[in-house]
Amino acid sequence: MRRLALIVLLFVCMASTAMATTENVEMFQFDARMKITADVLGKPATSLLAVYSAPSEAAFRGADGKAAVSLREPFDGLALSNDENWMLIEYAVSGKAKRIGWIRIGNAEGPVPDPVYEWETLQELDETVRSGPEGPFDALMQISEADLMEVTREAALTDDPDGERRTLRKLKAGERIGGLGRFRGKDGRDFIYIRTEVNGKRAFGFVPEEAVRFCPSSHMEEDTLVIEEGIEFLGALWDTLDSGGFDYVKGGPVKGFIETGMIQGYVVNEMNPDEDQIRRVCLPGSLRVLGEDALYYLTLDELVIPEGVRYIRGFCPFMAMQIGTLVFPSTLEDFKFHMQFTNVGRYVMSEKNPWMVCVDDVIFSKDRKVLLSYPNARPADGYTVPKGTEEIAEHAFYAGPYYDGYLLYPVPLRALSLPLGLKRIGYEAFVGLDELVSLTIPPTVESLSKHAFGEMVSLQFLNMPDRLKNSFYAYWSKRRSTAKGFEGDNGENGERMVNE
Repeated sequence: MRRLALIVLLFVCMASTAMATTENVEMFQFDARMKITADVLGKPATSLLAVYSAPSEAAFRGADGKAAVSLREPFDGLALSNDENWMLIEYAVSGKAKRIGWIRIGNAEGPVPDPVYEWETLQELDETVRSGPEGPFDALMQISEADLMEVTREAALTDDPDGERRTLRKLKAGERIGGLGRFRGKDGRDFIYIRTEVNGKRAFGFVPEEAVRFCPSSHMEEDTLVIEEGIEFLGALWDTLDSGGFDYVKGGPVKGFIETGMIQGYVVNEMNPDEDQIRRVCLPGSLRVLGEDALYYLTLDELVIPEGVRYIRGFCPFMAMQIGTLVFPSTLEDFKFHMQFTNVGRYVMSEKNPWMVCVDDVIFSKDRKVLLSYPNARPADGYTVPKGTEEIAEHAFYAGPYYDGYLLYPVPLRALSLPLGLKRIGYEAFVGLDELVSLTIPPTVESLSKHAFGEMVSLQFLNMPDRLKNSFYAYWSKRRSTAKGFEGDNGENGERMVNE
C-alpha cells in the first residue's frame, strides 16, 4: 500500500493550549521525484497542459491565469492527489524561474460518484473515483490533508521556492492556514507547503518555515472538549480517504482531492486517556463538514452542530456515542449519513432550516413527505408515522448493536404504525427494530426494498400486499431463519446482544 504523503497527527495533547513549532513534526517531504514525459503521461509531445496552484480547475492559476507546461521537455513529478487524477510538478518557466503546481492527469469528464455510499461498496471506491492513467507513479507519494497552522509574522507566499521565489501574495501575522508538507530548497532553506487563498481562489504555495507554527486542534476547559476555531473539517482521515473524500467548496461535496479545510481528520476515540473526562463538546463556528468517525465513544447530554455546517457524511460520524439531544443547524443541507451505531434520544432541527424539519423528535423533509431519521434511543415503545408521509428513507430506523462494551441497544419500539398513503420504504429502513412484534405494510406502498428489514427476529406478525412479497418475503425469511437474535440478559450490566 502506498504510504500517505502526510502523516496525520490524530491525537493531540488536549490539556495544553501552547502553540507547537514545525520542528520534529513528521510531514510530507518533497523527496520522491520522477521525470515526467509525454510518453509517461500517454499524451502527444505537442500537448500544453494547464497548471493550477491547487488540484482543482477552480483554483488560482499563475501567469495571469495562463500558467501551462509543455510536454516537449521533461519535468519533475513530485506527488499525486489522493484520487490520482492530479499530479504536483516542478517545471522551468524561464531563466532561473520555476513553478510548482498541479496538472490534471485524469479524465476531466471522469466518474463522480454520489457522496454517500453503502458500507459494502467502500472498498470498491478507489476504482470508481480514479480516472488517471495506470502509470508508473507508485514512487510518488500522495498529499491528502492539511494541518492547522498559524502565520507568526508577515511572509511572502511563493510557488517557486527553488528559483526566484516570486511573491503570489503577502501572508499576515495571525492568518490560519493549512500545512501540507515540507520543502528544502537547494540553498538549504526550509519552506512549508500550505493551503490558503489568492485573489479569493484556493491556492497552495510555499512560505518560510520560520514564519509559521502548528496550532493545537483542541483543548480542554474543565469537562468540555473545545475544538479550535479555524478548523473546517472534522473526521477520521483513513475512513474519509477510503470513501473518496469530499469537498464543500461552493457547489457542495465533490469527489477527488480531499480539500476540506485547514485541519487533519480529528478523532476522539478509545485511545484517548481524557475520554472519560469529556462531558461536553464545543464545535467551532468555522466548521463546515463532519466526516467519518468525527467523534468517537463519548457520552454527552447534548451535542450542538454549529451554524455553518453544510454536510455530515460517512458510515457513522458519531461512532458508538450516547447523545441525549442532537441539535442540527439551519445550514445542514441533507441527511445523508448513518446513525445506526449511535444512540440518540431526540433530534432538534433549527426552525430556519429550509430543507428539513423536526416533528416530535423525528427528522423529516421540509414538506414532511419523507421520514429521514428516527432517534433510535427515543424513550417510547410505540410510534405512529404521521399521515402525509410518503416515504421512509433508507436507514431511517436503523440501529446496529455494537459488541465492544459500549451500550448500543436496538430501537426500543414494540409497535410501529405506518399510514395509508405511504408509497416507498427504502434500503435497510427498519433494520434494528429488533423489539418490534408486528407490522402492517399499507396497500398504498409501491416500492419496498428487499433489504428493508434485516432479520427482525422478534417480528411475529407481518402483513403486506401480496404484490410486494415476491421481491421481499423470501429474502427476509431466509435472513430471519439463520439469525439467533437477542437472547435477553447478558450479564451484570443487563446488555442485550446479538449472537452471530
